[in-house]
Amino acid sequence: MLHSYRRILALFLAGAAAWKPVPGVCSLPSSENLPGIRQGLSRGGSNDGLPAKRWIFAIGVGFEHAGTPLGVALSQVLPGSPADRAGLAAGSIIAEINGVSTVGRTEEECVRMVKEGGTSVKLKFYDPATLLPRTLTVKKESIALPN
Repeated sequence: MLHSYRRILALFLAGAAAWKPVPGVCSLPSSENLPGIRQGLSRGGSNDGLPAKRWIFAIGVGFEHAGTPLGVALSQVLPGSPADRAGLAAGSIIAEINGVSTVGRTEEECVRMVKEGGTSVKLKFYDPATLLPRTLTVKKESIALPN
């Protein structure tokens, strides 16, 4: 029985070695024409053609580690995120998240408040250019984190 499997495997391998693709019927594109995702890297050697490693459901902001007497400042706003489109910028001081004051809160507490805020988050913040208080509601979306 083992002998028959070896014979079938040998015939299969011999046939595979002798097989030639018929032009135009069954051929693969040359390696120059493959998109970056099939090659693993783009032509420049970076992985910008690969999908994001992680997605989050958020507004796209990062908070400073410690707060100020007015609230907690934003350390970053992801480009193209809901917060970016709403006009928030790094340096904006968030005074309230969903009606709860951020004075004396840490970064982790503010992140938790945003996560627990449902599908949208109401923010009271101080505009970094004018220092005037403003209120807006930002709807959460799935955001691809940079690689």
